[in-house]
Amino acid sequence: MGRRPGPADERRAAILAAAETVFSARGYSGASIRAIAAAAGVSSALLYWFFPSKADLFAAVLLTHLDTPGGWIIPAEVLDVPPALFLPRLAEGFLAVLHEGGQVRLMRLVLRDSDRAPDLTAAISAALMARVLGPLRAYFVRQMELGTIRHADPDFMVQTLIGSLVGLLLRREILQEPHSRTWDVPAYLATTLDLFLHGAAADPRRPPIPPPVTPAPRAAHSVPVED
Repeated sequence: MGRRPGPADERRAAILAAAETVFSARGYSGASIRAIAAAAGVSSALLYWFFPSKADLFAAVLLTHLDTPGGWIIPAEVLDVPPALFLPRLAEGFLAVLHEGGQVRLMRLVLRDSDRAPDLTAAISAALMARVLGPLRAYFVRQMELGTIRHADPDFMVQTLIGSLVGLLLRREILQEPHSRTWDVPAYLATTLDLFLHGAAADPRRPPIPPPVTPAPRAAHSVPVED
């Protein structure tokens, strides 16, 4: 059984909830520790006891969305799970993050304020490396040892997979690019995992499938101009 939450856990949760509200309303640069502490009903000193800096607090808020059930956290016990079973679960966690509005709002704040707050970028990078990227790297290293995937630079493998997922999040939710918002996201994820695990080379055992036919663009009609 897990330990029962105590007063410290409740105060930390209150700080995180208040921080997300204040960050969402004022942005990272406009939010102050004093305002967040007041919204949480704690002193600024107590807030600093939990979180050494505003950047660390923001990174912790970001991670609370990944820590939710079905989120994007990689526990150590999955290291021996075959990629064909584990990676779809990882993609499902990404899908949950994609549909979670709070996460998208926070990522927009990161893009808006990262150039003015390098400490924010550093804190988020460290948090994601510890909670997502590092564990995923360890997973790929273990799967190489087990012989389920070929040997390659594990950092490159992490970037190849995560880049495909975060790229969709950037296009679809942050930039709100119209074309990507028409896509079937589960189908995109299935294609991403298939390409990651099996590559883009055609299976020689299967007959080639003709590419989909797209209508040719209409030729422009010239309009006579009278003198």
